[in-house]
Amino acid sequence: MVGFLDACRFNVTLGGTTDWTYSSAVTGYQSPAQANAQNGVTYAFRAESADLTQWEIATGAYNSSTGVFSRTTVLYNSAGTGTAAGQSGAGTKINFSAAPQVAIVGLAEHVANLTAPSNTFTGEIISTANGGANTAGFQAQSANPAFALEYTSGGADAKWWDWLAGSNILVGRAINDANSTATYFMQVNRSGYNIASVQIPVATSSTSTTSGAFQVSGGVGIGGNVHYGGTLSSNGSVGTQASLDAGGDLGVSISLAASGGTFQLANASSGFIFIQDDGTTGIIAIIALVNGQCQVVYQFNSYFIANTSSPSTSQIAVYYDGTAGRYTLKNGTPTAKNFYCMTMRIRPAN
Repeated sequence: MVGFLDACRFNVTLGGTTDWTYSSAVTGYQSPAQANAQNGVTYAFRAESADLTQWEIATGAYNSSTGVFSRTTVLYNSAGTGTAAGQSGAGTKINFSAAPQVAIVGLAEHVANLTAPSNTFTGEIISTANGGANTAGFQAQSANPAFALEYTSGGADAKWWDWLAGSNILVGRAINDANSTATYFMQVNRSGYNIASVQIPVATSSTSTTSGAFQVSGGVGIGGNVHYGGTLSSNGSVGTQASLDAGGDLGVSISLAASGGTFQLANASSGFIFIQDDGTTGIIAIIALVNGQCQVVYQFNSYFIANTSSPSTSQIAVYYDGTAGRYTLKNGTPTAKNFYCMTMRIRPAN
């Protein structure tokens, strides 16, 4: 991307094919220094003879210490030998017979056309406010991240979204996060033209369950609760697309102390609980919970007894605790019991 200067036109020291060295400003125009030309920035400029028979439009970097504009790329010239469309493509410099006047110009190819099918930018696209203290911008680069939407306030770097180069991963980050995936709040994985998966990482946590369509609360990772603010449905008909799966260990891990240890479920809604013995393959109990009553739908080895708070020494009770307003598991055996437990609530629509 080239730079732009306002009303900058000047005389140069020599003609020929040399680079343009500033000599003096043309009357009614600014010098490069007055127009705030920046060292190392590339500008587009038109050089022309007094009779306009020789002219050249080129781009090149400015050296503020020497006052020289390099004639690096000749786009158009009076001989038709520039590199731009309609020229020969050779890019040769005009051999000016006398020192020309040079003006910094803006070219159509260097100005973004928002209705064009494509535009190319280099560097960052930045918007500033508050005297430059607050900035927001889009950054594209070759190293990770491949691009970033950023917000900066007082020097703190806050990335909103990054596309990690070479990994097909789009991640949303927390405020003031560095360029790593350690503290991102969401990750979208791409495979070809498809979204392979959307993940909420282990470190993501929230305590609010009062708003939003999809939330995580009550802990982190597998230990957290997922709240979905709508109808959860499966769009398949038969097979894996029609199933609702709980990956990894079933539910959360619970421990019942020996001879009377209890565990209260998080809610009193009607539904089912699925219980798997720690270390035992397969579900060992499915228990229905309806209106304060419990019904053992399936169990292995008669571990569970329903609707009593006084299990035998070989059983575990499941019952409704009216005082606490919770369904409860109670261990009657003389040894501690460890389980994985998952609940499925059934509630009427609001």
